[in-house]
Amino acid sequence: MPTPTNTEDRESFIRRCIPIVLKDKTANNPKQAYAVCLSMWNQAKAKNHDETLGFIPLDRGEEPERILISSL
Repeated sequence: MPTPTNTEDRESFIRRCIPIVLKDKTANNPKQAYAVCLSMWNQAKAKNHDETLGFIPLDRGEEPERILISSL
């Protein structure tokens, strides 16, 4: 599965991602592939956003919690 690069904008990533997702059969059609790629973009950007804000995920077998690193 593709992941966005630091220099890639959303449109460029989605254009690169759609053929890959269709080829590996993660999606059945271009509309579905767009949704998969957009989701991957959003998840990657949310992860990067949390890292730049100093949050770390804690998995306790439930929905991950987030705590401030400075509070440790």
